[in-house]
Order: sequence, then structure tokens, then C-alpha cells
Amino acid sequence: MKQKIFTLVMMLALVVVAGSAFGQGTKNAPENNSLHNYSWTNIVPNTATSTFYVTNADPATVPTVSSTATNNYTIGTIVATGDNRSIDITWLNGSVGVDYYVWIQVTNGTCSNYRYYHVRPVAAVEFALYSQGIGDGSATDVVFTGTSTTYESCPVPVGATYAEGSATPGHTYAYFKVVRTNGMGGTWTFSFDDGITALGVEGSTSPTSGYGTIPASIGAAVNTYYIRVDVTVPTGATNLAINGSISGATEGSYADVTNDDDNATITVDAIPSIGAFN
Repeated sequence: MKQKIFTLVMMLALVVVAGSAFGQGTKNAPENNSLHNYSWTNIVPNTATSTFYVTNADPATVPTVSSTATNNYTIGTIVATGDNRSIDITWLNGSVGVDYYVWIQVTNGTCSNYRYYHVRPVAAVEFALYSQGIGDGSATDVVFTGTSTTYESCPVPVGATYAEGSATPGHTYAYFKVVRTNGMGGTWTFSFDDGITALGVEGSTSPTSGYGTIPASIGAAVNTYYIRVDVTVPTGATNLAINGSISGATEGSYADVTNDDDNATITVDAIPSIGAFN
């Protein structure tokens, strides 16, 4: 029997409750890699069967399985509760900037009705700066798992001398890390400012080795980049605050989605000063 379309008496209301692996985005502008729940209510009769589609096709055309978009999202299993039908959809990196239509087809017997909801995912690449610790350059005395934006400790002196008349305090290293989350899979870049006049600033993809000039482009496979700031050990009563900050963090055309986590501080506590021997 030829299917009759739009003869099913049905009241449909779209209710979208958004949740996400990264907790970001809205129902019609979800961020890449976020999960959202799409739900229609007031389906009458509530015994009707439902099918969900996600398509790029012209919304004036009723979709079929063959017109469904692929690869740029994952779709869950329909949940039916009374007159409500819902489904979870995760929008992947490839969905960014593309128009999608989330369709529901409700069928009772041989009669069907349809509704669609327009979705256009957006990028939400995030960069953050964290304080890691103070070390002697080998970095074996620093734990690099922290996500704090502050750190304070005594220095670990390198090259200090202690002979009367020629003593020097030496220098030490403060370690930061830049973390990219929710990336789009491309290379990225940033600028780092230590807020002081340091002896040197170097970076590496490894926390304990390979430090050198921070490159203009960080590799696509790298999501954590380490920075060490070389400073003279402070002496006397004044600690040294290294107020690190990142700016211009981008992945291709995608800028840092928020800037409230782009600053971190490491305070090197001063060692006591000792005057001349007499």
C-alpha cells in the first residue's frame, strides 16, 4: 500500500537537553566532540514507532536511510518513554561548520509524519596554561600531572658556588605546560610570556628532555607542550614571581575558545642571603 504522509494525527514538540563530554555548546550549535540529547514529546498515539535520521539533505525533502549523513557524528539508540522519543548524538570534528538536520519519523500503521531540527556544530578548541614545578633542568624532580595555575617552592639551584668571596646563588628552572583539549586534529601555535626578564625560555614535547626554541608550529599529534623558564635564584627577602601567560593560541583558523585559563604563576622562594665573612 502506498504510504500516506502527514495523515497521522500527531503533536510534536522538540525538547533538547544538552550534555557533553566537554559540557559545551547549545542544541543547535553543539561544540565538536560534545554529546547532546534530542527529544520530541507529545507523540500521539504513543504506541507509534519512531526512527531518527541525521542528514545534510535539503530539509524540504523527506529523508531516507540512503540520504543520511555519515562519519561526522555518532548516534545512539532511541529511548521511548510514554509519548516521548529521545536520542543521543555526539558531534565529531568533521561536523564543524556543516548544516545538519536531525529528523524524526513517526509511523502508525502505514501513515507517517516527520519533523526536523537544524544543527550546525561549532569548534571549541581550548588551550590552558598550568604551573608544574621548580627543578634543576633534568626535570626528574618535577611532577608534570598537575592542573594548578599556581606553584610555590624553594629553588633547586644549578651552578651555585659557596666559596667565601666568590659565592654565587646559581640558577633554577620553572616549569609550565600548555594543554590543548578538544582539538580538531591539526597543528597549533601559541606565544608565551614569562612576565620577567628570564635567563632563557625553552620548550619541548617531552617534560624531561629535548628543550629548545619554541617552534612556530606544534605537531598535530601533540596535545601537551612543556615550557621551562631559566631564572637566577633569588636571595634575601624577596621571592621571584614568574607570571606566565599564553596568547594567540590557535589551531589553524580555530582560536582558543576561552582565555580565562591562559595565565599561571610559579613563585621561586628566595634563599637567605649571607654577607661577607669577617
